[in-house]
Amino acid sequence: MAATRFAPADRRSVSVANRAARVGAVPLASVLRAEQDDPPVLGGQIETAGTDSLPDLLAPLDVCFVGSTDLAADLGLLADPAVLRSA
Repeated sequence: MAATRFAPADRRSVSVANRAARVGAVPLASVLRAEQDDPPVLGGQIETAGTDSLPDLLAPLDVCFVGSTDLAADLGLLADPAVLRSA
């Protein structure tokens, strides 16, 4: 999650060579302040049945999607579509 915010708050790289910064017309300090005042929405997608703690994975996210087909394949549930519908 360290790559989700610009320094000094975290470790995400920053550039003003983009449309949001009007390709350098907006000073770096303004870009950093804007993100601090209105941080980006953080989203994630669960596609595997990993060993990580789900609450820990979800805690920093604003929204999370489930990749149901990938997750079903990872769990070995592709043989019977009825099993997926009932889950």
